[in-house]
Amino acid sequence: MLKGAAADFPSRVAVAVPGRLELTHAALDALVDAAAARLVADAGVLPGHVVPLSFPNTVELVIMVLAIVRARGVAALLDPAYTQEKFRVLPLRLRGAPPHHQRRGQRRRAGRRGQAGSATGPRRRHSPGRGWAGPLRRSPG
Repeated sequence: MLKGAAADFPSRVAVAVPGRLELTHAALDALVDAAAARLVADAGVLPGHVVPLSFPNTVELVIMVLAIVRARGVAALLDPAYTQEKFRVLPLRLRGAPPHHQRRGQRRRAGRRGQAGSATGPRRRHSPGRGWAGPLRRSPG
């Protein structure tokens, strides 16, 4: 989508921080390309890899999320206010996390023991504190 906007509207503003910064679609696309190339070359990001990010809401966050998507990775946005203990536990939860998605209109079929499952097998049941606990969600409050 960004590539198309960069081709169709290269000089239009894509991201702006009032009074500080304006990035055109072409400039944003170039920054995302460079960041995606570095993620693949330097960090070894492959399609499906979960890449945790802990940034405040900044232009850099926008660039990195788009770069991870362009590298075909999965961005896991983490709250920068997390404690060190929370950051120590998260890699255990993220390691090997399967991508959870269901195409619109795709029906789940029954898995083993009558459990609902995806097209590739039974749905896994997870509980907090025991390995991966599903998509990271912000706690209420």
